[in-house]
Amino acid sequence: MASGLAKAGVAVGVVVLGGAAWAGGDRLVQAQAQNSLQEALDRFEADAAAVDEFDVIRLAYDRDAGTVDYRFRYRPESDNPLHEPLAELQGTPEPSVSASGRMEVEDYGLARWVSGQPFRAAGTLPWAEAVAADLPALEQDHWATLEVAHRPGGDTRIHLQGTGYDGDLLMAGQHRIGELSWDAWEASAQIAGEAGLQALHAELPRAWVGVPGEVDLRIDGLRMRGDNLVIVDSLLVEGDSELALDGIEGEFDDESFRMRDLRLAGVTRETDGRSRSDLSLELGETRAEGLTGLQQFRAELHLDLDAAAVREAGRLGREVEAGLHALEDVDALYQQWLMDTASHGAALELRELRVVDARGDALDGSLTLRAGEIPPAAWQGPGLLEYLSGSLQAGVDRGLIRTSVREDMALREPHRPAAEVDREAEEIVAMLIQGAREFPLFTVEDDRVRLDVEVAEGMIVVDGEPMMAVTDLMMLLQG
Repeated sequence: MASGLAKAGVAVGVVVLGGAAWAGGDRLVQAQAQNSLQEALDRFEADAAAVDEFDVIRLAYDRDAGTVDYRFRYRPESDNPLHEPLAELQGTPEPSVSASGRMEVEDYGLARWVSGQPFRAAGTLPWAEAVAADLPALEQDHWATLEVAHRPGGDTRIHLQGTGYDGDLLMAGQHRIGELSWDAWEASAQIAGEAGLQALHAELPRAWVGVPGEVDLRIDGLRMRGDNLVIVDSLLVEGDSELALDGIEGEFDDESFRMRDLRLAGVTRETDGRSRSDLSLELGETRAEGLTGLQQFRAELHLDLDAAAVREAGRLGREVEAGLHALEDVDALYQQWLMDTASHGAALELRELRVVDARGDALDGSLTLRAGEIPPAAWQGPGLLEYLSGSLQAGVDRGLIRTSVREDMALREPHRPAAEVDREAEEIVAMLIQGAREFPLFTVEDDRVRLDVEVAEGMIVVDGEPMMAVTDLMMLLQG
């Protein structure tokens, strides 16, 4: 009997000790998770401080209550595409969008750590009272849900799930000024420790705003993607990125425009001290008031630069934005940066350029420009051209030249009779074509003008033979 009681006592003791150990481990993991979350929030706040248009006004983590209180503000600058529409809607030259709320932080114990689950905080982004008053058809009290998933010692993932809207737009919560609608949207980001932002994805299926007499704007299929990002001083030095837009059309001040199938993509890598980027821009049907319209545009660009110089450009840009340099010194700073960059060699290749108008007339071409290691002394005078080499191939249809000339004349003299503009445009095109026939660098084939040139050590080479110095050509064009 005594032996049985002893064994039972030992078993109970083991259970008690095991429970105590588990509870202690639970508290330790919770404390470490809290510390890790605080560090992640601190890094986020520091990174956000480097973004000019984004302000973190409050980001406070209360461990005892298990909450994170926050207030963010977005202030698009004047050159931001969102600035004008927001300024129109808010009736102010300095528009902004704010968000505030509270996230609930879940308990994170030993079991969750062992199973590899992240430490989560979730909440909503409530509508500001002034904004909600102008959107009477709101179905929810928040414009997005926010979730932060953090792996202690690892990465942090932030996910926004935005709500939609479809209804009237009021002014000061009283007078109807138009209509506004957008579909549910989402955005996410991945932040990895000291490395900072590594991925960013966002998608807005559709949005539309209509204010009679002022703006009628529709956006379809806006997508943004960034992966494997390395950002230094707000400058992307490595990564894969893409911006796509299925379509945008509308009217501003009774002038209409339309654009289809926009895609801007880029891949940047640092290898052996070089920063190499491949960029592409594609654009489908595009029309604007007073212009015939574009049917297709495509360009592929390759850059090969010194990696240290690229990072230096980011640092210099941040210093200029922060006002650390006098305005009169900025040009000299960038000139010095350009000289330092060129001294390490550089290459620019426009691998493909193709423009097709609505009538099918086209321009296509390619450009390669390489600079050897240019010594500082060569920057003074024409000696610089001796360090440059490259090639240019281009062709343009007569119809595209005529369209460009005619539309330029019509924009400068909108009240001139169309027949008169057509007649003078045809005369100008004929003069340009005749000039191309007489200039040895051009070839005229039927209704198409072509240019095929190579440059080697400051000399223009045609059909393998030196023709003239680039400096002579520049003087000829200028005079």
